[in-house]
Amino acid sequence: MIFGAEGVHFHKLPEVVNRYLAPPDPIILHYNINPGVPPPDRPAAWDVEIKMEDGALKNRMAVVVNSSKESMQTLHKIDEEIALLAQSLHNSHMKKAFLESFANDPAQFIQTWLESQSRDLESILGHGPTEGMTVRQEELKRSEFFQLPWVEEAVAIQEGTRLAAKAMT
Repeated sequence: MIFGAEGVHFHKLPEVVNRYLAPPDPIILHYNINPGVPPPDRPAAWDVEIKMEDGALKNRMAVVVNSSKESMQTLHKIDEEIALLAQSLHNSHMKKAFLESFANDPAQFIQTWLESQSRDLESILGHGPTEGMTVRQEELKRSEFFQLPWVEEAVAIQEGTRLAAKAMT
């Protein structure tokens, strides 16, 4: 009967277990002490990296890596399915919101949608009432336009640029 990744027989089990129960070999640090040099004011400490071989762990990792290549393909397929389902869910939510908005007030919905499409076309073509600018006059007239989250950041950047230019002169 064989146990574990090392292929240990039952009668050799105590020998294998005792190998891991024994204290590790001591680490010997070679250094010289010069009595003529005074000791430092504060003790110093260093992190020392010690490389050790762990054959059992390497064997287990090799088994996992070999089996994971096959499972990675399966996981990749599942991940693609999840992405497609998430996109489908998002599309369904957008469609529902679109239809609910249209059902609640069809005239206002069509008006808002046409304004949005008009702004998009002006932005793409770069001409029209705004001459390619992204801010329309009716948006400037509304006070909530200046409460948008990006306005404060834009003012801070503009002011920083102005102060930097002023400091250069």
